[in-house]
Amino acid sequence: MKYENANDILPKDLLEQVQKIAGGRLLYIPIAGDKKLWGEKTGNRFRVKMRNHEIREKFASGASTDTLSAEYFLTPETIRNIIYEKKEMQSMTFEEICKLYSDEAPLSCELKNKLDRQESWTVYMLRDYLITYPSGAIMLHIHKYCYTTEKRVQQMAKIIEAYRKAGCNCCGIVPNKYGELSRTVPFEGYDCVVWAEETIDGAIPSSEKSPRIAGEGSRYVYSDEMLALMAKVGEMHLDGSEPNYTVLFDNDSCALKIYEDWIDEYLECDLPGEIKEKQPDLLPLLDKIREEVKNIRDRLRPIYGKLPKSLFHSEEQRNNQLLSEDGHLIGLCDFNDGGLDTCIAHFLHVAMITDEELPEDYVWLEANDPDVRQKRLDSLIHSFRVIGKEYNFSEDELAALPLIYKIMLFGGVYYYGTVFRLMDNHDQLKELLEYILNQLFTDQIDFGKILAKTNK
Repeated sequence: MKYENANDILPKDLLEQVQKIAGGRLLYIPIAGDKKLWGEKTGNRFRVKMRNHEIREKFASGASTDTLSAEYFLTPETIRNIIYEKKEMQSMTFEEICKLYSDEAPLSCELKNKLDRQESWTVYMLRDYLITYPSGAIMLHIHKYCYTTEKRVQQMAKIIEAYRKAGCNCCGIVPNKYGELSRTVPFEGYDCVVWAEETIDGAIPSSEKSPRIAGEGSRYVYSDEMLALMAKVGEMHLDGSEPNYTVLFDNDSCALKIYEDWIDEYLECDLPGEIKEKQPDLLPLLDKIREEVKNIRDRLRPIYGKLPKSLFHSEEQRNNQLLSEDGHLIGLCDFNDGGLDTCIAHFLHVAMITDEELPEDYVWLEANDPDVRQKRLDSLIHSFRVIGKEYNFSEDELAALPLIYKIMLFGGVYYYGTVFRLMDNHDQLKELLEYILNQLFTDQIDFGKILAKTNK
């Protein structure tokens, strides 16, 4: 920065006044008028946001951080920072959001109009989507397919009405003011019917477990038991601090590799920094945890390539829809291309948060309270048995389940903020870290035995 002598710029009288207040000090004098952020005037700021949005979209579609780094000439660390940055999207104006989703402006406008009409509606930025919902309702994010024609929507509406007449609370189709199918549908209560539509081309082979049905117009509906399990997850959000939403049909939901990236973020950066600052003598204990998590992930690597999509329908493989003869889904259904391991990672994530009777700090409490620990295990085992009745787990899946369970358990500790809430309490934090380390080394659950009992 070039410095100039104030004698050459300021009038003598004004200079004398400034010298009385700040003589000898280096001053920065801001430009008069409205303050503009970096790049706002030139448009560079918005172009960077557009670029970052594009990077997140490509990552969600399966592009690796290395691929994105090469494509955009950015370091892998910068790419990761862009992917997980939430403040940027939250700080965008409504007009900027509409520009990002120019192909979906009607939806954005509809949401904005609802927000203007009802002050009780709350706006959340969930990844790259603007979603609104009223208090007490849950919004499900669903895919909108180009072949979802008006005729098919009418057929869906008839199906919905039939379920409602049967006494079920059912997802409704919410067309926006332009008559197009919205991305969000509301539901409430437990015995909800959750469904999705898709056109399937080509024949799908049958399995020994149950027939698999294909053909244009196929309909997938959750079985009652599976439905109750997922509705329970949604109901939990109504009572907690989290937004009232649950994502069931999302391209990047709970893929283990993405989840592992989250673990990397706090295991290698956030958590060591906090402990180093507040409880430095516990760093050796954290290092042992980090090393064991790395060992578990290394053991999973050779299994990944052997895992089928299993519980989840995939647009990549067409032989994994588990449907009954009348078109009802008898397993989980997710339009997910997140990875071969997504099925069991998502199952574990769902299973670990389904019991609303567990106290808020149960991750900490279970270290001391066997009843709390047993409740979590019972919840997991129940969920596994529900799915186990409908699906044949492969040997590779059964081998991966205990390992992924450990990673998800460790991730859950961070997700609920338990470790950080205890950061100022040395003894409790030490006790919890020791407990986590013990859990990582201990094989608690034999999923094969549970499955064998379920299928008897």
